[in-house]
Amino acid sequence: MCHSDQFDTAAQHELRMTSADFQDLWDKQWQQNPDSPTLSPSSSLSSSSLNAIVDGDAMAAAVEAELQQLQPLAALPKVFARLSLPKLNNVVLTAVTITGMYPKLRKMDNLRVEVQVGFDRSLVYDISAVGTSRVEVDEAAAAVDGPTETLHVHCPEKQVLLFGEVLVTLKVKQKEVGHLWFHTSFLDSHTKHLVIKKADIDKLLKDAKKGHKLFASSMHVVLAFK
Repeated sequence: MCHSDQFDTAAQHELRMTSADFQDLWDKQWQQNPDSPTLSPSSSLSSSSLNAIVDGDAMAAAVEAELQQLQPLAALPKVFARLSLPKLNNVVLTAVTITGMYPKLRKMDNLRVEVQVGFDRSLVYDISAVGTSRVEVDEAAAAVDGPTETLHVHCPEKQVLLFGEVLVTLKVKQKEVGHLWFHTSFLDSHTKHLVIKKADIDKLLKDAKKGHKLFASSMHVVLAFK
């Protein structure tokens, strides 16, 4: 915030300002009338008048007056009456579908889906263990990627409740092969499916650069909600 035309004493005082002081200046600027003229950065104090001030309180008052005149910021437009975080939604996960699996890559037979709510591991669902899985041939993708399979994992009824930050991890045995994050605040009552492409899944981007060895190029994950 220091200015080139600002006296050294004022600059030093500004450097000693706390975050609360800056917040106070910000609030004053925010509440400023947009139609009011912009304050001029020219100072009413000369260097000789500053040198003549001996008392510390008087110096602080003079510097404060100097800073009040050095506010080139225009009043901010009040786009929102009140800023707030998105509403937290609770959703029920009913199924997870993973496409683009190679039938000949038998290690993917042990592919598991794990869903974690929040940043800690206090609430983790092992979807593959509590749900029912089935694999079917994906004939639509055969022309592009060759023979591929689709894994469907159906969750138990009303048991997989999600809210806030959600982490979905794909594992082969205990080794992670990819993961993705999403937030339930961006899902509304009309959102029944969330499709995540392979390029948006962490770690699987490396597989794309290596020639799609683990999953086909058309691979994606579909999360179904109720």
